[in-house]
Amino acid sequence: MNIERLISQLKRDEGVRVRVYNDSLGYKTVGIGHLIKSSDPEWLRDLKVGDKISMEQVDSIFIDDLTSAIHDTMKVFEPVWECFPDIAQEVFVNMVYNLGVTRFLKFKKTILAAYSKDWKTVAVEMLDSKWSKQVGQRAYRLSAQIERV
Repeated sequence: MNIERLISQLKRDEGVRVRVYNDSLGYKTVGIGHLIKSSDPEWLRDLKVGDKISMEQVDSIFIDDLTSAIHDTMKVFEPVWECFPDIAQEVFVNMVYNLGVTRFLKFKKTILAAYSKDWKTVAVEMLDSKWSKQVGQRAYRLSAQIERV
């Protein structure tokens, strides 16, 4: 997996925001697509829309989120993960970063096709989802990357 390429894609896809904002579903979000959760530290939970954090805080939150996304994605594909091309690994981590592992696990046909390394089916199934309509060009770009594997 090319971490620099993955980080660049996530920053482009999620955006980098030092001010707290409401995402498209109305949830408080900050940094690089970090949904503020009840499990976050108190200082982060207490932020209000419009509050500002430092770039150092953005980076720290991002590293934690990215590490979790990589770990969760590896667990989903544990027996075959090491056999996946870098691009496939990066696409799946990107999806898990965006969706969370619980929602990603609902992509049953996508996951099953990935286990079989049927990349064309993976690409099609990625686009046959509510997620693809929500994220638009991101889904098409990631699907195209998978299709070329």
